[in-house]
Amino acid sequence: MESMTFDTFATPNQFNFSAVEMDNLGATEYSLVNMLIDESGSVGGFKKELEDVMTTVFESCQKHPRSQNLLFRTAAFEGRNIRELHGFTTLDTIDSANFKINPSGSTPLYDATLDSVETTAGYAKILNDQDYFCNGIIFVITDGEENSSTRASVAKIRDAVKNIRSTEALESIRMILIGVNDSDPQLKNGLLSFKTDAGFDEYISIDQATPGNLAKLAQWISQSISSTSQALGTSGPSVAVNFTL
Repeated sequence: MESMTFDTFATPNQFNFSAVEMDNLGATEYSLVNMLIDESGSVGGFKKELEDVMTTVFESCQKHPRSQNLLFRTAAFEGRNIRELHGFTTLDTIDSANFKINPSGSTPLYDATLDSVETTAGYAKILNDQDYFCNGIIFVITDGEENSSTRASVAKIRDAVKNIRSTEALESIRMILIGVNDSDPQLKNGLLSFKTDAGFDEYISIDQATPGNLAKLAQWISQSISSTSQALGTSGPSVAVNFTL
């Protein structure tokens, strides 16, 4: 793991993010990976498994032939807080020991989703203005519906998604909502409605948060990131990867 200097930025709705200084970037094109993890109190029963998801995704990306073309950000959300575990950075600067969540509080799902869209869009524009070429993929992982956001609404998210899809800063963008422990029909239907209303491309259902199911999720996320990176420079979206439990 290398030590790097980071710049900090704020989005229009005051979501903060950091990114490794551009002097440390060695490639000319990048896939932006933005992963938001629910750490509300209800995930306490599978805290370690969610941490293992992050570690597995990170280690799989390290082994990929295009690992040098990934800029990765991971953040966790609960209550009124969204905190970065690490900002947008190259894989060699990430310390996997930081992949720890502290379950407590409620679920600001709208805020987390708007954060993921605005921070990806903001960093894509910064890179594009400096002649870097990029695409992106967003994952929002939750086990519950919205109940505590203060800055975002479905309308704000929908507008932000529309803007990010029309920007010239990104060649393509995929947005994926992942519901964990969503066997309750009311929860699943609520998340499916949010997926459609907010503008996500896909909803992935993890019926039960078992170690085996979450291990499959980690591998699927890794494959989706790989597909996104391989599509960079083709002027087209990445190929969707099928998920099955």
